[in-house]
Amino acid sequence: VKLGHSDLMVSRMTLGCWTFGSDSNSYWGQQEASESEALLREAIDMGVNYYDTAFVYNDGAAEKALGDVICHGLREKMIICNKIPQLSYEALPSYEQQVRDSLVRLKTDYLDVLLMHWPCNDKDLLRANLEQLQKVKDKGLVREIGVSNFGVGQMTIAKEMGVDICVNELAYNIIHRGAELAVFPYTEKNNIGVMAYMPLMQGILSGKYDSID
Repeated sequence: VKLGHSDLMVSRMTLGCWTFGSDSNSYWGQQEASESEALLREAIDMGVNYYDTAFVYNDGAAEKALGDVICHGLREKMIICNKIPQLSYEALPSYEQQVRDSLVRLKTDYLDVLLMHWPCNDKDLLRANLEQLQKVKDKGLVREIGVSNFGVGQMTIAKEMGVDICVNELAYNIIHRGAELAVFPYTEKNNIGVMAYMPLMQGILSGKYDSID
C-alpha cells in the first residue's frame, strides 16, 4: 500500500526491530545476532519490506544489529523507518549530526522514513524539532518524514508549519482504540498514513500469557 501521500509502497505487515541488539538486561531479554538475521530474512521471504527501529532502542544497539544484517546485500529490499527522540533546546544544534550518526549505525546512506518519536507539551520546542526534521529531509538524508504518538493538536501545528508528514505511528489494537475518535479522521482527511504498533499488545492479545505473574 502507499504510505500516506508519499511514493513509498510498503507491505501492510511491518517488522518492529526493538528486540534487535538486546542483551540479558534489555526489556525483551537476550536476542542473538543470528536470531535477528533469521527473523529478518524470513520476513523478507514472506513479502515484508518495511522495518521499524528507533534511536533509543537498546541505546543504539538495535540500529547496529539491523545494520549488520542489511549490509549483507539486503538494503534494496527494505524500507527502513527510524525514530528520533525529541531533542532539548541545548541539543538541537546536533540534530543533523545525530541523524548522520544513526546512518553510521545502520550502515546506510539514507533513511526511507524518519519519525519524531514523541511530541512534547512545549509548543515552541515541538516546532523547533519539527523544523529540524524537515531540514534533514530537505538535505536528502531521509526520503520521507513523519511523527509518532501525535494527537490532532500536534499534527495541526506541523501542518501550519508546512512540515510534510506522511505517517503517524500510534499504539493501536482491539483494546487500545482511542485513536479512532479524532486522530484517524484527521489522518484520513489529510492523507497521512497510519502505522500501528503493539497490534497484539506486546503479546497479551496473542494468548501466550496464562497469568499476570
